[in-house]
Amino acid sequence: MKKEIPQFGKKEQGVKYIPRPGVYAIITDSKGNLAVVEVKGKYFLLGGGLDHGESEEEGLRREIAEEAGKKFSSSSFLGRANEYVDAPDGHFNKIMSFYKIEFIENADTNPDPTHTFRWVTKDEFRSRARHEAQVFAVENLSN
Repeated sequence: MKKEIPQFGKKEQGVKYIPRPGVYAIITDSKGNLAVVEVKGKYFLLGGGLDHGESEEEGLRREIAEEAGKKFSSSSFLGRANEYVDAPDGHFNKIMSFYKIEFIENADTNPDPTHTFRWVTKDEFRSRARHEAQVFAVENLSN
């Protein structure tokens, strides 16, 4: 039996939503804090949209290096959730895959200066998260 993928966000009538696959990391430290990036006062899990032809692992490695300046050794698939999003560049149904990872070393890249890397509590993340699907993943897939 196929498990239903949770869908978040509000689908506006008559709007065409473009599927947008992406990959996101759930990373916790020894205290249970969550690795996030802050952009314009909102929190996001590390990750983002996949480039054309890119595998989920390749995308995750690229995004973690770009946003946190880190590399990781292994990842474990946790699950998926989708979310309708209205953005300045279009209307998307974000198809989010979530992975548990652990940092191992600094990458040879400098993080994106528009993203501020932070360790926050899960409560802090929940209160300032931009995407409901990411809150769902942290609360339901990472345990």
